[in-house]
Amino acid sequence: MLTLNIIKGDLFGEPLKEGEYYVLCISSDAAMGKGIALEFKKRFIEVNAIQPFHYHVGAAIVCANDKVINLVTKGRYFHKPTYQSMKTALTSLRSACQLKHIGMLRMPTIGCGLDRLDWDVVKEMIKEQLTGLNIQVRVFVL
Repeated sequence: MLTLNIIKGDLFGEPLKEGEYYVLCISSDAAMGKGIALEFKKRFIEVNAIQPFHYHVGAAIVCANDKVINLVTKGRYFHKPTYQSMKTALTSLRSACQLKHIGMLRMPTIGCGLDRLDWDVVKEMIKEQLTGLNIQVRVFVL
């Protein structure tokens, strides 16, 4: 059963629990030069190894060693994602969670900071795509 909790606090404020993965949105050029993506790039070595343009928009890239799932929601760093590209990426996230038996996700308000999507819409998309999974989603807001 899906549970989605909004938590006021720092995404990185406590260590990941066993079986928990971080989720963030990136561009297929893997620039990761601003916002929360830059923070992930600084913290996680494997995230730095993502090859630009190697993944298509809509992919969910599981970096298992670092417990990070990258959702590719746009082609270039200066583009903005669409609700369709977010939905496709969330569908890929669902598949990745099923394949890897992932039961816990931790994320910021994906697609809603510099990418400017509306959180209320994205939150409903997350619920729609992950409903039916036995998964806990913790969304961190400051």
